[in-house]
Amino acid sequence: MRRPDPAGTLEALSRTFLDSALDCIITMDASGRVQEFNPASERVFGFTRSEAVGKELAELIIPPRLRERHRQGLARYLKTGEGPLIGKLIEIEALRRDGSEIMVALAINATQVNGSPIFTAYLRDITERKRAEETNRRLAAIIESSGDAIISKDLDEILTSWNKEAERLFGYSADEIIGKPITVLVPPDRHNEELGIIERLRQGERVLRYETVYLRKDGTALNVSLAVWPIKDETGNIIGASKI
Repeated sequence: MRRPDPAGTLEALSRTFLDSALDCIITMDASGRVQEFNPASERVFGFTRSEAVGKELAELIIPPRLRERHRQGLARYLKTGEGPLIGKLIEIEALRRDGSEIMVALAINATQVNGSPIFTAYLRDITERKRAEETNRRLAAIIESSGDAIISKDLDEILTSWNKEAERLFGYSADEIIGKPITVLVPPDRHNEELGIIERLRQGERVLRYETVYLRKDGTALNVSLAVWPIKDETGNIIGASKI
């Protein structure tokens, strides 16, 4: 009976891992040339494996303004055994075949193979996530600087956001009020009105406008005119409501 070849088995397992990985996996030798370029890398960067292998990594996926820094880092590692990015997770720009740039999360490790270093880079395209984060930052800044009180609550009627104007209008700081039920602002005889808002939004009302009475921290009543709209998650499910 033929005995299995351990080296062949390991190579097959390695190839299966590379081919099925969701993240880009790129290996580079000591000369800075690509030795491996998995299918995820092909999808993200637009090069085929045959096009990428043997090419200098700097010329392939690194933006021109960052190439010299990459080469200097490689030279430093070869001279000292230390590199500024080895073993760290960073976010950095990368270049696609069509010339467009994307943001990637990058981790690099170095191993010795036959006395020579081999570098393996694990990359994940985070462009959409970074765009969403920037959009959220801008929206948060707009809400925080708004001249209107803007608050939000979840499906359990718990307050989840509270801007500066809400602090001024109602007397509660964000730290005091976030995490408390919205009914602390509502007179007892109007609780049912408040509790019915989420249900009305679920039934399809996109924006509710109405006038009611809320309570300040000192207990005084405040006549308010409200616009209420649903907060949805990425799948379109309603997860709360926001008021202005």
